[in-house]
Amino acid sequence: MGHRLLDWQRKVLRDIYGTVAPESGLRRYLHGFVSVAKQNGKSFLFGGFPIYHLLMEDELNPEAYDCAAAKG
Repeated sequence: MGHRLLDWQRKVLRDIYGTVAPESGLRRYLHGFVSVAKQNGKSFLFGGFPIYHLLMEDELNPEAYDCAAAKG
């Protein structure tokens, strides 16, 4: 069973990976912060970011980090 992205997930992906300067090939954003309520698909979306970035991006020394926090 495949998963369909929610509207906010599509927007995050477009904003982070879809904003590249054509002349330099560099992304507009190097960091991102997303705050969404519980049970809205954050883990599904962000769990794959570091893997995608490390495998698919053409960088000399790739680095990717993903973190999460919960208020107690």
